[in-house]
Amino acid sequence: MKYIFCFLVSIIVLQSCHKPIKSQSCNKRIKYIIGAVEGGGDTVLIDTVTPLKDLILRFEKPWEFVDTGKGYWIGYTKDMYSIANQNHKAINPLVNFIKSTPSLKAKIGGLYTLHLIGIQSHVAGRFLEKFKDTLARKALISFIKDKKLHRTVMGLLKRDPWPMDIPYLIDYLSKPDNNYIYVLSALQRYKIKDHPFGQKIPDSILFKTVRIVTNKPYTRQPIDMFYLHNTLKDKVIIDKEITNSREWKKELKMNKIGKTQTDEQSVASILESLSNSDFAYCEYDDNRFFYTYENNKITIYGANKAREIWINWWKNKRK
Repeated sequence: MKYIFCFLVSIIVLQSCHKPIKSQSCNKRIKYIIGAVEGGGDTVLIDTVTPLKDLILRFEKPWEFVDTGKGYWIGYTKDMYSIANQNHKAINPLVNFIKSTPSLKAKIGGLYTLHLIGIQSHVAGRFLEKFKDTLARKALISFIKDKKLHRTVMGLLKRDPWPMDIPYLIDYLSKPDNNYIYVLSALQRYKIKDHPFGQKIPDSILFKTVRIVTNKPYTRQPIDMFYLHNTLKDKVIIDKEITNSREWKKELKMNKIGKTQTDEQSVASILESLSNSDFAYCEYDDNRFFYTYENNKITIYGANKAREIWINWWKNKRK
């Protein structure tokens, strides 16, 4: 009888170590999660033993993102996954850490972990990522006014735009002396009724061919706009903010120097290169030019005029 009792006790203990609980006797339980990397994904060992505070403090030590092999996948680290595994419990400690740590890289690590909590540690494909957590969203957007963190915050938010962001973004645009380009770029991806930019253009215009003579095979937006205007004439208006800029004059001058080559682009591809509104959510896709289509005319604007248009749109929307 004594041996039977001991045998039953041993079975109960073994079974308890395989249940999803965090008892002291079983705290070495292994938990895996799939991280996105080229080739199908990789398993990440979640640290369920180290205290949350200590996991977060590791961002102040040297760390690097995991190489995923794809620009649209974020290489979250093992510590990020381990912190995100604690879900809402980790949000306030992360926010306080980002505010207090003197290390910029540590702050960046905290932001990416908030984003990982927001997507519930589920890394999807190029266009499929879904941000699902409102608390993590509010924590992330609370750093939008931090000049050192602003670009990172906007790069993460625009991966899955939420309508609730709009008041925060317009408020940012309304303040003087800000760098507006990242908010304006992100706003291109928000699917909003009566969006002030990127209206539908008839196929009869979109599929026209634009002949471009250039000595720059890539990164030639002013040159493309110049030939777009030459092709469509009075159907394309380029705002004076652009044509009076140093960049415009320099690009057109440099394009006349050296060996040239002829290229052909559709109107659609040129406009897409300006707006990047439907491209993958890579953080570095930040556009500086914005177009409208009204009264059968395409008008291309720079950042200052685009900012003014968004602010006026919001005032009318609120009314």
